Amino acid sequence: MIVNSTEIGAAAQAHNKPAPRLRRLLQQYLRWREQRKSAELLRSYPDYLLTDIGLLRIEVNSAVRGRYQSYQAEATASRNVD
Repeated sequence: MIVNSTEIGAAAQAHNKPAPRLRRLLQQYLRWREQRKSAELLRSYPDYLLTDIGLLRIEVNSAVRGRYQSYQAEATASRNVD
């Protein structure tokens, strides 16, 4: 079998690229670290500052992860339902 240098170069280049799965894992890990740092920072704030930005302490993790829905808004909405 004859293998030319182009095929060897392409194979070596493909081997050096991280697999998409590994790249995704790295991105998820970095996103998790960023969220953790943000949550830690928000948890360090006193309650009055969290209230000023519209958060309760219990809502910090949800807000950081992008799944934020205010407990206060839910309570208000449930009281307005007849």
